[in-house]
Amino acid sequence: MEGESLKQRLLSYYGWGEEDYADNAREPSFADFPTLNDDPAAIAMKRRLLQAAENKEKILIYGDYDTDGIMATSIMVRALRKIGLSPKFFIPTRYRDGYGLNLENAKKIAENGYDLCLCVDNGINAVHEIAYLMSQGVETLIIDHHEPGSSLPAAKAIVHPKLCHYGEYEVSAGYLSFIFSRLLLEKDDEYLAVLGAMSTISDCMPLKGHNRKLVALALRLIRAHRFPEICLLTEKRRIDEKVLSMEIIPCINAVGRLDKEGKISRLVHYFADEEGDKAKIATFMKATNAERKEATKAAEAKLHLDLEKPGLAVIGTLPEGLNGLLANKLLTAYDKPVVVLSPAESDEDVYVGSLRTREGFDVIDFQKKCGDLLEKGGGHAFAGGVTLKKERYPAFLDAFLSYAASHPFEKKDEKLIPLSIEEANMDSFRLIRSFGPFGQEHPEPRFLLSKLPLEMLRYNRDGRFLSIPLPSGTRLFSFSFGRADADVRIPEYDFKATFALDEFKGAASLTVFLSPVNGKEGR
Repeated sequence: MEGESLKQRLLSYYGWGEEDYADNAREPSFADFPTLNDDPAAIAMKRRLLQAAENKEKILIYGDYDTDGIMATSIMVRALRKIGLSPKFFIPTRYRDGYGLNLENAKKIAENGYDLCLCVDNGINAVHEIAYLMSQGVETLIIDHHEPGSSLPAAKAIVHPKLCHYGEYEVSAGYLSFIFSRLLLEKDDEYLAVLGAMSTISDCMPLKGHNRKLVALALRLIRAHRFPEICLLTEKRRIDEKVLSMEIIPCINAVGRLDKEGKISRLVHYFADEEGDKAKIATFMKATNAERKEATKAAEAKLHLDLEKPGLAVIGTLPEGLNGLLANKLLTAYDKPVVVLSPAESDEDVYVGSLRTREGFDVIDFQKKCGDLLEKGGGHAFAGGVTLKKERYPAFLDAFLSYAASHPFEKKDEKLIPLSIEEANMDSFRLIRSFGPFGQEHPEPRFLLSKLPLEMLRYNRDGRFLSIPLPSGTRLFSFSFGRADADVRIPEYDFKATFALDEFKGAASLTVFLSPVNGKEGR
């Protein structure tokens, strides 16, 4: 660290040069994003939608129940209204319809006399369902980002990042819908850009290249316009990517995880309609998220885990839409492969579950190796879903634990940036933020605050938490280190550190959260 500025240390941490930093720090604009103006499929889709508007055709947008699906659907509803169409939309429920277009719903679409069906955030693998729609005279369009199968649906036009060779990083369906809206409308829409950024964060797209530019642009637009659809879902005045991912997006996802009655359609009205009782729908989303938190917390409290095993397998009574959340919490807490199962809503003799892992345990490879035990599987390397008959659970458990034992997580040394106590200040925080926004594959930096002397340690009133005020106005705080953790025989302590701007009653203050090196983690 000696002789190296904090900026130089941050550049080294991210592997950036000065040009990379200057590009990231530059004010983002719509000119930063490649267009679909030269993509034949996108042009064909635009032409077909304009024809539909001219002929007053009946069109349905078929979306998905997660945040990406809601954002993509809302973007296309607003965009199609702007060209003169009056689209209907349908968001399937996790429990009644399952993911994506199914044959039963395809038949209903045909029976209801639709001329066009636009699938967003689904459709790329609905080969048979789309063939049926086309055979019934319902032309189908697809905007999707999921991995294509060995054959493509016979749709009228497909906009897919791999088919149109869009950019070097994966993008969400909401991002793709926003980019297509620019082609369709022949202008930029700031609100649609914000929805596209929300989907980018929610679907854990790598926050690099165009993805990071879009999130940075959206944060600037949110600060400038205070869109009610965003601001009603948080009490925070300062909205950054962490507020979006930790507070706002969970409110949206919670409805898709718990909804069994089709109430999720309210979310598209919330984000797509220019009028309506937005406050009421926001309250509904926040209440559903609170219900989600309580259900997950209650389920976690009842767990009896065998931590001696190489993996954690849990059978609970959570709604199947919450299994992944509990699996994520257990993975973070215990750093072991996790599978959480619950009885299926549609069949009590079937388990539906979620797998969560890290580097070393490949979910897709595991599913292939025990495929004869599964009714259904899917996902990606570190997260996936499984469906199996209850009678096959013992064999599945053996296979899971055996695979976990032979495929341990890869151990990685955590990169920490050396930090001096003098650098724990607001200027450093502003510098750190100039390297953001942070997210998937572009993590928020963590620091190493070394050799904090014992005599400098201060605590809150009851001694449970470390709480050290600094002359700069910054506070060093730790939820995981209190007076009882300090040993008078140890003169100095090392801590991991992260910066956070806290808000209380409208006032902002800088806190550097600490957790002891080789100790339990705090915030």
